[in-house]
Amino acid sequence: MSNVKFISKDQNVQDETTNYWFELNGESFAVSESGGESKLLDCDGCPCNMNDHWVRDAFSKLVVTDEMRQDY
Repeated sequence: MSNVKFISKDQNVQDETTNYWFELNGESFAVSESGGESKLLDCDGCPCNMNDHWVRDAFSKLVVTDEMRQDY
């Protein structure tokens, strides 16, 4: 069972990227959105390897909602 909690978001206006930070089972991850694409970042802000099964599983549990996108 997964315990997911939305923490915060940060925006980088220069590269038009928004990172949505979550806590998943005690670890921090971010869903990074830019130009219509999403990727998963680790706690240091580095992209995770999407070839790893656990990364794909974690990514599927971290859902960015329209409300999160609109909240400033």
